[in-house]
Amino acid sequence: MRIRSSIGNRIGKSADSILVMLLVAAAAAAGTLYPSHLVFAQGSASSLPGAAACEMCHEAGRAEAGAPPSFGAAALRASPHDDIGCTFCHSDVDPEDFPHADELQSVNCGTCHFVEQEQFDESLHGLAMARGDRLAPSCKHCHGEHNVRRTNDPRSQTYVANIPALCVRCHQEGSEVQLIYNIPQDSIFENYSQSIHGEGLYRKGLVATAVCTSCHTAHHVLPHTDSRSSIAHGNVAGTCMACHIRIEDVHRQVIRGELWEKEPHRVPVCVDCHEPHRARKVFYTQGVSDRDCLS
Repeated sequence: MRIRSSIGNRIGKSADSILVMLLVAAAAAAGTLYPSHLVFAQGSASSLPGAAACEMCHEAGRAEAGAPPSFGAAALRASPHDDIGCTFCHSDVDPEDFPHADELQSVNCGTCHFVEQEQFDESLHGLAMARGDRLAPSCKHCHGEHNVRRTNDPRSQTYVANIPALCVRCHQEGSEVQLIYNIPQDSIFENYSQSIHGEGLYRKGLVATAVCTSCHTAHHVLPHTDSRSSIAHGNVAGTCMACHIRIEDVHRQVIRGELWEKEPHRVPVCVDCHEPHRARKVFYTQGVSDRDCLS
């Protein structure tokens, strides 16, 4: 199947990286990944997720002028990174040499999350960051900093129900992103919230409904003109079929479903009829296939 194979090829390219990631996870579970002086004693109720030396300056609650910022101990303790010491992420800090420089290097999340980093580097967001675009989102813009939470946590910025509100921070009318860049879609959040997908999320509370990342992906966001993109013309049907698995059977009365795979440019794809962000549930007195397609 052409659509599925194109997605499979992209996954296949990352197979080696995924294998390495599994080895890293195994090493972490065995306690061999991080140097011992960077890891907290797990299960200790009094220890904070940072080296004791860091706590002396970056302690919570310090409000006096000129004091180093607090690192949000409670948030970090509740995050997936609660067992990783400060200097594993802030690798330019020498734990034996304090005080450190006022300005530290940006944290490289790709040290652990290298598959996601590889995808991000190829994406519109990643390329904008490589150009030095100040509006380009980084990992922390979407995931947070010390307050990172897992995607299955309803309090997470990247929890499925929170994704549209996260993306609309940049992709809304009047924002710098919308004013500076030529983004062909307008009123994205308004249209989405009124669509059948938005209704499923906001009116019915269905986290199985489609959100931004369902169609655009989380890290590998590419323009629709890129053949690798999940929203490229040749890949749209495959993207929609991730949820609408019987769509070919439904449409066989008006088109030969296999043409989506063999000759995708000969037949309309989903978004040619169901406008992006505005897909709505409509009841017809006569089936749309009979009235519009076969007349």
